[in-house]
Amino acid sequence: MKRILKKAFAAAFILIALIAWQVLGFCLPVYRYESSDRGMVALEIPWKGIGLSDVHSQFERYKKWKRAPALTLLRTDRRNWWHLNLWPDNFTNERWRIPHAAPSTNVPYGYQREMIEWEMNHE
Repeated sequence: MKRILKKAFAAAFILIALIAWQVLGFCLPVYRYESSDRGMVALEIPWKGIGLSDVHSQFERYKKWKRAPALTLLRTDRRNWWHLNLWPDNFTNERWRIPHAAPSTNVPYGYQREMIEWEMNHE
């Protein structure tokens, strides 16, 4: 009887520890993308409603602004396998079909204002 009770307590402890690890470590991911010329940076924040379609539309605007249709979109984040809540996404989401590249160290900021001004002048 004592042996069964010890095993039950051990199993319950392990189960509670796993559940606590998942609850306390719940991950709300942010995914980063860059253009192949490293001139554009875009963020996908699914839990804030900024999806992959927003990243694609920003990238298409950037290609038009740069007059460079050969540019490609690159994903700079790797899959996070540590959080079980991300596993379904890691297997099924379209973002993982985008080619991966190491993030650039020279992050451009301010290009969006110039791009919007250019678009306003060319409408």
